Amino acid sequence: MKFVLRPLNDLCERNIIFINPKAQPDKEFWYIDISAVDNITKQITSPQRINGKSASVRARQVVCQNDVIVSTTRPNLNAVAIVPSELHDGICSTGFCVLRSGPELDPDYLFYFTQSRLFVDSLAALVQGALYPAITDKQIFIQSIPWLPLNQQRKIAAKLKSQFAEVETARKALELQQQEIVNLANAYIRESIEQSPSAKTHDGPASAKTVGAGRARDLSQVVARSRARPAPTENGQSPVIETRLGEVLDEIKNGIGEIWADYPVLGATRGGLAPAKEPPGKQPQRYKPVFCGTVFYNPMRILIGSIAFVDDDDEPGITSPDYVALQGKAGLVDSRWFYYWLRSPYGEQCINSLARGAVRERMLFNRLAEGSILLPSYQAQLRASKALTTLKPVKYAIQKQLNDLNKIPERLLAQAFEQK
Repeated sequence: MKFVLRPLNDLCERNIIFINPKAQPDKEFWYIDISAVDNITKQITSPQRINGKSASVRARQVVCQNDVIVSTTRPNLNAVAIVPSELHDGICSTGFCVLRSGPELDPDYLFYFTQSRLFVDSLAALVQGALYPAITDKQIFIQSIPWLPLNQQRKIAAKLKSQFAEVETARKALELQQQEIVNLANAYIRESIEQSPSAKTHDGPASAKTVGAGRARDLSQVVARSRARPAPTENGQSPVIETRLGEVLDEIKNGIGEIWADYPVLGATRGGLAPAKEPPGKQPQRYKPVFCGTVFYNPMRILIGSIAFVDDDDEPGITSPDYVALQGKAGLVDSRWFYYWLRSPYGEQCINSLARGAVRERMLFNRLAEGSILLPSYQAQLRASKALTTLKPVKYAIQKQLNDLNKIPERLLAQAFEQK
């Protein structure tokens, strides 16, 4: 099969309509901004239903079904999607370049091409070393696509769609197993608070292993049984006390100092601990040490779960001075237990109770300290903490499978678009 390289300029229509939604303040529409696109699944997952009065100044481009939208910021992240029928006549941000296929270009073929390394690497090279990694529509339209007659394009696109569907099915199965790990962690926290028989008595480690083997149904039954147990008390009195978080946590305020270069920079994501995306800034000495037993979070993203914990087997590091880092007070709070508590429905409820409803919520330690916690005995925390350690290797094993799975589309796209 021999491709002909043709610029997108020659194959895409340039008849995108621009409007100002504020001209019709009461009219509702679907709005697609950058955050609405999942750069893993390449789908528009969270469009907003808004009216013209509350529209962003970037809400300008009217999109049609089968338009391919390409984010012009951080092109290496490849936030691309194809517009589904239900979002036809919606409006997307000017942060997207809208590619509308002409009569010689199949929309699905175009969509898969925009996910290929051929396309992504070419755009990423344009912003290498830039302080603000953004490209223009013009730079996208001059990119060349391996062109074939329309019937061959459709054949390739249909094959890729089938292969990608199989990958997505496998991804959803793994994500279900990830959720079962979260469910089990929440069950351990709940047991410790409600003082039902300790987590280890219902075969916690073995249950975790069943997730690794893919037996999520068995694990769901374990979680359901653990939640159904009654909550006995000790000597007729509940050992759980209600207290303020500020009474049982210590904040880490001081920076690491001159030895900052000896440690990796760590970040907090929805998935937990991860390498930071950016190197240290102008004052790396101010970066906070996050060593074993430290919980830390992004104060601007705690509402969506950007919380991390440095466990016994994790490499110690440093994190942004803007982050909140803390540890449980010795003998009162086990830090691992608290990390899972903070990510559990208990912690979520506490965080939401402290939120003030701002668009950009910022929760520093002094605000978190105002929250209340139902704190079980330290021994009950340690029992739950020991059970929680068994979940980590299973969680990592599932994540590794997901990482390997996410590499498959790249290989399939290379086979489809790169000439031998």
